[in-house]
Amino acid sequence: MKNIHSYYSPNDLYNKIIDGLNKLGKDLSKITLDDLQPVDEFHIRGDAATKELIKLAGFTPEMHILDVGCGIGGSTRRLSDHTGCRVTGIDLSEEYIDTSQRLTQLLNMQERVKFHAASALTLPFDDNSFDGVWSLQMNMNVEDKLSWLEETYRVLKPGGRAVL
Repeated sequence: MKNIHSYYSPNDLYNKIIDGLNKLGKDLSKITLDDLQPVDEFHIRGDAATKELIKLAGFTPEMHILDVGCGIGGSTRRLSDHTGCRVTGIDLSEEYIDTSQRLTQLLNMQERVKFHAASALTLPFDDNSFDGVWSLQMNMNVEDKLSWLEETYRVLKPGGRAVL
């Protein structure tokens, strides 16, 4: 787990993203999800895959969804934006979580989108806490997949759905 954490913890990531946006001439007071997309959703097929999964998931505005392995929060924010649901993202990397929180504030989405540094193997939430669990392309980094799935099941409300 230490190797995963150090690999996914670049220094000063938020300011690097802001510098890139400034170089592109973006007005930071008018930043959109699409402006952030090139760095925000760096999983295979990026926001196209995220949008397809959002449709398939069927999450609705009254739901609270957990995003396990949220990275810097791109798909977390897009999920909330497209469905209106509340989303809580977790990631091992404190740098990613800090960047997630700051980008979420920049987009003024902090009322519906929250982030916590945590392990997928020991989720810091009560049993039956979430209406859904969402996890995009992080399971390849989890050695103990059974524990990950047990934790996912533990925090999922009865009848909830997991999109993995």
